[in-house]
Amino acid sequence: MTTDTVAQRPKIYFTPLLFQIASTLPPLRKRVFSLISQLWTNYRESPAVVQSGPVKAGPQAGDRAPYGFFEEGPDAAESIFEVLRGPEHHLLIFEGRNQNPAPPDLRKIEQDLRSLLDSYGVPIRMHTVQKGNRNLHERYGAGSPVLYLVRPDGHVAYRGPAEDPDGIGSYLDDMFGRKWERVEQSVGTQGAGRNR
Repeated sequence: MTTDTVAQRPKIYFTPLLFQIASTLPPLRKRVFSLISQLWTNYRESPAVVQSGPVKAGPQAGDRAPYGFFEEGPDAAESIFEVLRGPEHHLLIFEGRNQNPAPPDLRKIEQDLRSLLDSYGVPIRMHTVQKGNRNLHERYGAGSPVLYLVRPDGHVAYRGPAEDPDGIGSYLDDMFGRKWERVEQSVGTQGAGRNR
């Protein structure tokens, strides 16, 4: 870092000017926006993300969660990013927009997932995205009921079918461990220290 104000003056003057010029030329504007926004960044190959089942459309585990607005429900007119704000993980339960002959019991899925999430010491907020939110269902490729666990940095940590709570449970076990497992490990570690 330089403290020479003479050297900083051109940088302070020309940087905004260059961005202004770049923003007036459509091909440059698109590239500059893409570079600065880092929307191209993904973590698909990371061991910290898991995808359960095939993906026909929408983001994959490791991709950035897409932007969109709620059209109905308790968050109507809110941006999905407003709902995903905060330092906790967010579990999105998409109802699925396709009419299945025997749709899954969404209330039962929500109850099972709430019980599952309560067994972890990690704050995870749960949000149901009803099928009337067509734009979000389309952006997330949610033709059928699907789960997205979104990390605090806005990337998808887990994607899988909503009817498979074992899939997200396995992911959460690997990443965070259950409360009772940590208590057992803590007690075991303390006991081992006393025997020395």
